[in-house]
Amino acid sequence: FIISSLLGMKLAASQLIFKPCFPLNWPSVSIRYQYGKSTYNVTVFQLATEPSRWKLDNEEGLGESIKLTDDGLTHEVEVYIISNPTETEASDRSKRSDA
Repeated sequence: FIISSLLGMKLAASQLIFKPCFPLNWPSVSIRYQYGKSTYNVTVFQLATEPSRWKLDNEEGLGESIKLTDDGLTHEVEVYIISNPTETEASDRSKRSDA
């Protein structure tokens, strides 16, 4: 539950959507996700400027979600999500003012 919250993972039909909220100074977060009989080894990276994109096995695409297939195979996934620096900076400032 905690890792999926950090990754902002949400399952919508057969789409897995990512809205990560882990600290920007973390290089990435990885999780093994079970979808039916399939296993998805997912690593999520946050980007400062590039468009959000993904790699799923030998396919690549743009966006913040991947299509899941219950095919009984193990899949390797990399998701690169653009972060919202304005929200992150505001959160950091808030934490500093509370200290």
